[in-house]
Amino acid sequence: MDRNPRMPFFSLTAAYRRRFRQIALQPMMTGSALVATFALLLFGSGIANGADLGDLQQQCLPLGANSEKVGAAVEFLRTALQSVRPQKKQAATVIAHGSDSYILYGDLFHTGRNYALLTMDVTIDLDSTIGSRRTIGVGFAQWTGTDWTARGFWCIDPAWLPRGAQPPADVHYPITPSDKPFWVMDFNGNGYWGVVMVGYVYRYWQEHYLFGFDPKQNLLVPIEETMGAPRLIHGRMRLYSNSGHRSIFQEWCFALWRRDRFVDRVSWHEETPYNNVDPYFFRVVHTDSRGRETSYKAVNEPAGSSTQMVYEITKNEKPFAHIAFKWAEPIGESDGTDEKYLFEKLTGLPRSMFPDSAEWQKVKITTCFQSVRVKGEREAVKMLSP
Repeated sequence: MDRNPRMPFFSLTAAYRRRFRQIALQPMMTGSALVATFALLLFGSGIANGADLGDLQQQCLPLGANSEKVGAAVEFLRTALQSVRPQKKQAATVIAHGSDSYILYGDLFHTGRNYALLTMDVTIDLDSTIGSRRTIGVGFAQWTGTDWTARGFWCIDPAWLPRGAQPPADVHYPITPSDKPFWVMDFNGNGYWGVVMVGYVYRYWQEHYLFGFDPKQNLLVPIEETMGAPRLIHGRMRLYSNSGHRSIFQEWCFALWRRDRFVDRVSWHEETPYNNVDPYFFRVVHTDSRGRETSYKAVNEPAGSSTQMVYEITKNEKPFAHIAFKWAEPIGESDGTDEKYLFEKLTGLPRSMFPDSAEWQKVKITTCFQSVRVKGEREAVKMLSP
């Protein structure tokens, strides 16, 4: 049995799909009366380009005041939180019951105000058309001092398993899911707090959604989708994607946070083609704050020697460099030190930021190349030489 009996209402392609499509219901309360202001169908790109906020705004669907469509969700939220009475500047606190329910509340964003995230299970009909039924899986609320005000609902069905727990006998996870359905995270290491929500578990990955917090409107704003838990490293957020088959490609993006979005992205993409005839390659793409890209592609070529690894590198699809690594003894498979070297040279990031999920990372490295020879453009020789 699959852990997520309610399949997402959208489909994802295996390669380069990275589309952020979730229903977000963002209601506001005036006293006890619900004013359902809008339902957003969120379309945005994934780790390559960030969320297209213009498209998001254009997908606004009015629900009308006192809408019965979200009334059940509001009632569920109030009931679930009725015994939760936070103190002023309450420290982030979790109330969890296995993998059935989860509440995170407190001064989550360090603003002096209390908020709550909670798992839900409420089905609504957006309209009378076929396929319009949506199941709300996550809710967001603000504490007013006397009660909780609904601030957002999402049709995300989070799959999580508490650390150390075993799934039910009839539940099968193709990979180990997150140990919690959502959490708050500092997106830049300097106090910009946002939210990460998890979603469906696929064969080789799990949906993760990043939301920024808007303190003026008390709303969560969609920013990114990633296929693994985001990680802040040396001030850059690392986001992940793969093809759905780990033997095809994996990609990591390292981005800086500026104001309300991630910019100055550097991606590392490694790929082994389906046919196992075309050579392994990796690609590095620099994207500046204006969206301009500079791309490097390094293709692993026959070395003609058991002690060498050779790469042909292009820049923006034009010949750029020929680089050869030489070891003192036959190496068989690469020990990864050549890739770490090229990662540092082509991305401009510290070698310590090299993705840690490569298979050889699990094995202690006992060898290292002895020399590097670089031929090509003057810029390439300067850039890639030791």
